[in-house]
This record gives sequence, structure tokens and C-alpha cells, in this order.
Amino acid sequence: RDSHRNAERISYDWIHKFDDTLRFRSGFNASAVNYDIGTDRFAVLRFNADGRTVSRTFVTGPQHLRDYDWQNEFSGTFYTGDIRHDWLAGVETYWSFNSATSFQGTLPNLNIFAPVYGVTPSALRLSASSDASFTNIAGYVQDFVTLTPQIRLLLGGRYDVTDTVNLNRLTNRTSANAADRFSPRLGITYEPVPTTALFANWANGFVPTTQTTVSGATLPPSASEQFEVGVKQQAFDGRVQATVALFQVTRTNVPTPDPTNATFSIASGEQQSRGVEVDIAGEILPGWKGVASYAYTFADVTKDNRLPVGDLLAGVARHAGQVWTTYEFLPGSLLDGFGIGAGVRAETAREATLPNTFKLPGYVRLDAAAWYRFAIQGQPFRAQLNLQNITDRRIYDTDGANVLRPTVPFTVLASISTQF
Repeated sequence: RDSHRNAERISYDWIHKFDDTLRFRSGFNASAVNYDIGTDRFAVLRFNADGRTVSRTFVTGPQHLRDYDWQNEFSGTFYTGDIRHDWLAGVETYWSFNSATSFQGTLPNLNIFAPVYGVTPSALRLSASSDASFTNIAGYVQDFVTLTPQIRLLLGGRYDVTDTVNLNRLTNRTSANAADRFSPRLGITYEPVPTTALFANWANGFVPTTQTTVSGATLPPSASEQFEVGVKQQAFDGRVQATVALFQVTRTNVPTPDPTNATFSIASGEQQSRGVEVDIAGEILPGWKGVASYAYTFADVTKDNRLPVGDLLAGVARHAGQVWTTYEFLPGSLLDGFGIGAGVRAETAREATLPNTFKLPGYVRLDAAAWYRFAIQGQPFRAQLNLQNITDRRIYDTDGANVLRPTVPFTVLASISTQF
């Protein structure tokens, strides 16, 4: 039985501008996601000692998630002498609830050299049932300081207070985890000439989670530290912009699927991603624009007591890139308002699981789009048609354990949008 997912979402984003130096923004998002997890999700998928057969244990059952996020912030500009400050200050409240019930069963061993499909699964048994709630209240400030026309500083920080509660309905035991942390952020930009900017950034992050261990205990929040240095360059009178950046991100207590039961999680000791990103965007000719990007990423486990140190992170390609180009017919032309676009995205092979066992193949995906801008009684509209995965390439995503999800096949999406 296949898994199914139904999702509903409502949101608003409201901005009020008092004057040129002060504005207020309020944003809200609420979502409800209901999963009916079928027998296609394996909790255990393991080769036996004979090297020919695979033992299979699956989980099934309903899962319900509710998320609410409310953000309010002020932003503006002021001067201290000749120094300009573009500031921002706000608060954010986030609440989520997750209710899940899992039933577990087994399938007969599968001989990979002579597979037999359509077998009858075993009787189901109740394996897990839990309710988890998470609350986060945060305050944040940021100041983008223009010291001189050539030197700019970014100073910021965020303070989070979190509370996570998990109820194991099978044992009627409750586990809780409360945490708080201040996450600073610093950055500097130097422009030796108007067309070149050198930059460096450092930031800390704090990410709580509602994921639990097999015993029902809530995992501790994960933390991250990021370094980035690079250069931004403009050319052809500003029509082309390019960015090259080196980065390193170190994360601790990262929720990772439990190797012994992928429906639960463990906290990985330390994971690190480092690499280089290159982005180029610009206007090739009037109406013709293009974007190209490339990323080299080496991401692995650097410290852990359970996961093999040196194993690569699942789902992260060593090489990834994309090219997208659009052409919008110029005002006054015969096809004024029409636009077309096409692009390609490619990734090399990725590890499917952590610990590493096998790789997902690399892929190339083609997309295209066409749109028309028009107005009705002065109100602007945009009608658009998107073609995704035109060659119907079979591409898989992974959860890092035993679940591989195919991405969208060849898909046609039509939409009409407007702005007030």
C-alpha cells in the first residue's frame, strides 16, 4: 500500500510603511499535514549473512502535523553622524504539534538474485504511538552599518527559548527538553572599486527538533557554526553579476535516522560541509536574461560514537549545477507581455544512506516555462505554464535511511497570479 500525503496551508504577509525611515511587517503561516504511511516505508532493510537475501521490516500508520508561525518586526534607517544604520528588530513565535501512530510488520526475505514480489506481509503489531509539541519564542536584532562608501558591517543576534514535550502513549511516559541560546552573526564587506566587493561572514545557528529516539526521548537542539568568504564582481556596466564564495558549516546534535530503526532518530555528534559556490546572473541582450550556478560540496561525519566517521552525508551531491535562461518580449513589440524560459539542473551521484551503503545515480533534469502578463482594469495579472522534468527522468530523494522518494515525473503546472 502506497503512502499518501494531504497538506493545507494559509498565510499572510503584511507590510506598512510609516515613512522613508520606518516600516512594520507582520507575517503568519499555518499548515496542516496529514500522512497515511503505507507499507512502502521500511524501518529495517538489511542484507543477511548469506549475501543473497534481504530482511525487510516495514511501518505503516497515520501521522498528523500542525504548524503555526507568527513574525512581527520593525525596520528602518537612521544616522549617527555620517554613519548610516539600516536596522531591524522583531519577535517570532512558533508552535507545532505532531501526533503519530506506527504499526510494524515484516515481509519474507527477498532474494536479490531471484526476487519474488507480491508476497503477503505478516500481521501488524502496534510499535509506537506518541504526541509531540514544540514551542519557540525568539527575539532578534540586526544592524547593517555603512561606515564609508567602501566598508559595511553586519551586526546581528537572535535569542531563542524553546520547549519540547513528548508523550509516549504506549508507556504513558512524558519526556521534556527546554533550551535557550543566543546566536550571533557578523559580516563585513569591502569594495576596493565600485564593481568589486570582498566579503566575509560568520554566524551561529540553533535548531530545536521534535524528533525522538526509539525510547521516546526528545533529541536535544542542534547547533551550527558557519564561515563564508568570497568576492562579488560586476561587469558590462552592471548588467552581469558574479559571486564566488568559500564556505564551511559545522553542525552538532544533528537529527539522523537511527540505523537500527529508521522511523526514529539519533543525534549525530558532528557533521561538516565545506566547499565553493559560483553564481553568475545577468542580462545578455535586452529582454534576454540568464542565471548559472555551480556548487562543489564535501559533507561528511566528523565526530560520532555510532555513525562511521568519514561517511558522506546522504543526499548531498559532490557536484551540482544549473542554468536557467528567460526571454521576455520588449514593450511595444508584437508579443508584448509574453515570456519564455528553459533550464537544466544536474547533480552527480549521492549517498543514499547514512551509514553509507549505496549511491543514488547522478541525473540531468530539464524544465521550461511560458507566461503572459496582462491587466484587467489596471490590476496586473500573470498567467504562467511550467513544464517540469520534461524528459520524465526518474530521480530519487532520500531521507538518509531506508526511504527513497521519487521526485516529480513530467508535470505541467498552470497558474494565475496578481499582486495588490
